[in-house]
Amino acid sequence: MGKNASKSQEEAAMANEVTPYIPNKPQMPYCYLTKEAVVEDGEVPVPLIAYLIGDSGVGKSTLICQTLLQSPQTDAICGYYPALRRLDTVLYSMALSEPSNLPEYTVLRQVGYPTHHVVVLCFSLVHRPSWENIDKVWAPEALQYAPDIPRMVVGTHLTLRKPSDKSHVTIQEGKQLADKWGAYTYVEVDSLDMNINELESFFLQKVVEGLTTPPSPFKPAKK
Repeated sequence: MGKNASKSQEEAAMANEVTPYIPNKPQMPYCYLTKEAVVEDGEVPVPLIAYLIGDSGVGKSTLICQTLLQSPQTDAICGYYPALRRLDTVLYSMALSEPSNLPEYTVLRQVGYPTHHVVVLCFSLVHRPSWENIDKVWAPEALQYAPDIPRMVVGTHLTLRKPSDKSHVTIQEGKQLADKWGAYTYVEVDSLDMNINELESFFLQKVVEGLTTPPSPFKPAKK
């Protein structure tokens, strides 16, 4: 039974002209490393793995689906999703990784920080508690377990934000939060409203910037 299932996966991969990628950790999902980026002879891709951190329900899974997977799927997913992407003239072996927020996976999530190149702190622009939790939970955790890894902050659900709604997070508040925690950039996106190709190019370019940007120090609020 196991051999037949394995054979079926290999045949499906060959039919779709993709190379099967099977993560080492058994809890990770089976996924594929796409061949859409042309690899020149002897070219070695630059590795880049981003860790998407933040409250559940802020759109981390949708961001992964709409960028690396280029899929309209919006269901919650947790795992490691790799792909080859060429930005400008550089080929990247890129992956977006989303850990589980369940209490039983806390230690696993925390020890995972040092294995990534960039930490992406995500919150929803229309759910202020998720913005507050970046300050209270996620940024402190990232600073504790990955002090030398560049951080960026992403506000999601952009098109749902209403200037008249005081419960929504403003661009100024988002920038102040990013500056406080030494993020190298702050961006606002809407995974479902933006064109997939534009979103992918914009978001992944910002992630790539983290490779050449050293993390800034934490800036506590002045009393």
